[in-house]
Amino acid sequence: MSRMFVVDVGCSTERATNPADWKADVGVHSRASMEPNQKEYGIQEIIQNPGFNFQFLDDDIAILKTAWPIELNDYVQPICLTTENSELKVGQECVVIGWGADVQGGSPVDRLHEVYKPIIADVDCTNALSVFGYNNNSMLCAGNLVQGGVDACSVRISSWGFGCAQPGYPGVYNEVYTFLQWIHDNTHTSVGGPIVG
Repeated sequence: MSRMFVVDVGCSTERATNPADWKADVGVHSRASMEPNQKEYGIQEIIQNPGFNFQFLDDDIAILKTAWPIELNDYVQPICLTTENSELKVGQECVVIGWGADVQGGSPVDRLHEVYKPIIADVDCTNALSVFGYNNNSMLCAGNLVQGGVDACSVRISSWGFGCAQPGYPGVYNEVYTFLQWIHDNTHTSVGGPIVG
């Protein structure tokens, strides 16, 4: 990636017909009001992963090419994409940030918040979610199988879940490192190059 590209989930861009209708906001902490360090960037191209499957959300990843370079500053910094060597371990907590709802049927929150969720073993994710298309080759899940918990992992992309924070159904995330070659092929950057996610 570079300052011209942003990674997103494919399910949000799958039906996009005109990239000019899309915007990328950076430096955002509050959705309720415009902030001094917030900037909006137009999108000139949406690159959908060719393997994307809407039914099972396989290859649920897309690249948005901005109309001009993203300006980096104290409030907007790149995030390093994961590599296979940085794979998370079962039980390890990951940081999740976002504006998603805290409970099923709830409204998205106005201020960016962070939570910590433990990684769940692939066998447990497969048992809980295989009927919904869970694929342990490119997906990982996190949360609390018994109690449920907030749904939305450090440099993983939130992909899908059954409901919101439902007991027995953890949140599912893309393993970004499985898409690194596709990302670099479509952004013409080196695999070890700088990235913005």
